[in-house]
Amino acid sequence: MKEETARTVANVVMGAAAIGAAVVILRTPALRKVALGLARTAVVTMIPAWLTREVTAAWQASDTRVALRDDTPEGVAPQPPGDRFPAPSPVHEDPAGVARDDVDIPGATRSPA
Repeated sequence: MKEETARTVANVVMGAAAIGAAVVILRTPALRKVALGLARTAVVTMIPAWLTREVTAAWQASDTRVALRDDTPEGVAPQPPGDRFPAPSPVHEDPAGVARDDVDIPGATRSPA
């Protein structure tokens, strides 16, 4: 027998056993009461546990504290985790090498265009 056939046969047998057990449980009042009590307990305990896990994960994910490295230049703003933009460079009063008249935007400067 091939492995795939064996798996199919095993799945059919397990399904039939589960259906048979469900029929016996539903027809017997004492077993039905126990099954419903277990189902109620499972629901009542699983939902608060799930909610607690989700709230804890959200709380931890919302932590935006950023540890600055020792070599961080003065004036550089720390970036929160996951931010894809680089940190801004330090602000200088007069940036070196930038001439204000070199900007050529038609309609906004003295450009004839």
